[in-house]
Amino acid sequence: MKDAIISWASGYDFCRLPEFNIFLNSIRRSGFKGDVVLFSHDLDDEIHDKFLSMDYKIVMTEKDRVHLVVMDRFLLLYEWLIKNGDNYDNIIMTDSKDVLFQKNPSDYFYMRQLCAEGDRPFTNLGEEQSMSHQELEKYVLLCCEGSVHYKSEWNSQNQIRLQMNVDEFKMPFIKRPIINSGFIAGSPEELKNLCLLMWSNSIRTVTKLSEQATLNYLYFFLEKDPIYKLYYPQDDPFCLTGEGVKQGWVECTKMKKDGLVYNSETDMPYFAFHQWERTQYRDEIMEMYS
Repeated sequence: MKDAIISWASGYDFCRLPEFNIFLNSIRRSGFKGDVVLFSHDLDDEIHDKFLSMDYKIVMTEKDRVHLVVMDRFLLLYEWLIKNGDNYDNIIMTDSKDVLFQKNPSDYFYMRQLCAEGDRPFTNLGEEQSMSHQELEKYVLLCCEGSVHYKSEWNSQNQIRLQMNVDEFKMPFIKRPIINSGFIAGSPEELKNLCLLMWSNSIRTVTKLSEQATLNYLYFFLEKDPIYKLYYPQDDPFCLTGEGVKQGWVECTKMKKDGLVYNSETDMPYFAFHQWERTQYRDEIMEMYS
């Protein structure tokens, strides 16, 4: 068994962006040995051959099944996971051109496994925790941006528009943590179920919404399920979001001589850096990974 990173790549210009190439380069540079699976509905031959030469798996989809990528992708991911999920231990569903892998994400999953076996405590939340094998086998990891909705106009407005469609099930969101939808990890079966939830809840709305609003809405009802784990970048090294850095929500970051962005309190580098291009580290990262 192995791990997989799944993302989306479409369009002549998009696939040639330097930021997108940084995403691809950083995966192998991190030491990741699992499968990289790229979904697309629009690839030219040059880029198609490039991905194959990098030993990435390509899943081509029909163009008429993709109208709004941010939501339609979840149905396609659901169908793919039905057929292929059993081949993997852990899967990361991620955005691409604004995501950077600083360290091998499989090492993070291994840390969780060590904890379950009792070899050492899992201390990524700043205190000793224990996780059962059952929790490791069935889980979804969700990334908090480091703040709450009332501090973000964009997230608040998206949540208001979404809840115009759900009068009978409104969710008080103002003080709720902001969950980033662009970087989600978990066990295959649980991610498959989440993908179906995301897609099925999107088709009942009359307005076009961000998938992030849908995920935050769903988590209000899912958080009591122990399968779902919410981690915070102030304490957890799995993924740092650039919006949190830009807005000053996550202040404990610094770049060391090795070029990695660290949490200055735990002195641990983040495994992934989402939205890095929004931060003061952009130029250094562009130079390092290009």
